[in-house]
Amino acid sequence: MNYKDDKYSYLGTNYPKIYSKTYWGGGKWHDGENTEGVFNARNKFIEDYNIKDCLKKKVPFIDKICYHYCLGNLKNNFDHREYYKTTDSNINIMVTSPYMEFETNNIELWEQMEKIGWKKYESMYNGAFTYILVINKYHLRQLKPPPKYAENRIY
Repeated sequence: MNYKDDKYSYLGTNYPKIYSKTYWGGGKWHDGENTEGVFNARNKFIEDYNIKDCLKKKVPFIDKICYHYCLGNLKNNFDHREYYKTTDSNINIMVTSPYMEFETNNIELWEQMEKIGWKKYESMYNGAFTYILVINKYHLRQLKPPPKYAENRIY
């Protein structure tokens, strides 16, 4: 296989400007790989949720989101995290694509996730399961910042 012709993942979507800013988008794929389902899911995600842009991890409120919406379990389960702005300035989206299916492998965590609004989505990462949380910024402003000793800080 000739890997010099590999392409960046973001180029396989209809939204390269958005996905070029993600960790996933910086990965590469080559012809013959089974990536069409992931590309289709990513295109559908942008359209379903009216995504405007990808947020970088250094956005100040990301710690607050993770602390309150990942249930103190960020290090172990919330893999391949991505954050997005929508065309509605009051709504942001958090996506996680772990290799473990929450509903069958961590039922207690999944029950807590469902209570705060997490939903399963089509896989947006090869070999992984994808979950989406719609976050209203008004509700986010009501949350307290995580304590400095919180274990799930991301930077």
